Amino acid sequence: MRILIVDKFNVRRDPAQMDMYEALAERHAITMASTDFLHEHLSTTDLLYLGIYHQVLPINYIRLTSEIRCPVIIDQADNEDFIK
Repeated sequence: MRILIVDKFNVRRDPAQMDMYEALAERHAITMASTDFLHEHLSTTDLLYLGIYHQVLPINYIRLTSEIRCPVIIDQADNEDFIK
């Protein structure tokens, strides 16, 4: 399975988050992308994983939902930001 992970990778974070990505990479083809290259990878993605910092990324969700054709996992830790 080809999994596209969209997250903010250049911030200090819980090491368990990156451990989870590494565990996924043991069994699946993982691409870690910033929002700059998000749409370039959508056509070859079997699963889109919006990482824990997705809510602070400049993602055009209207465009994303119109282009995506695969399941999406949303990793959500801070519910108050998600609700906003």
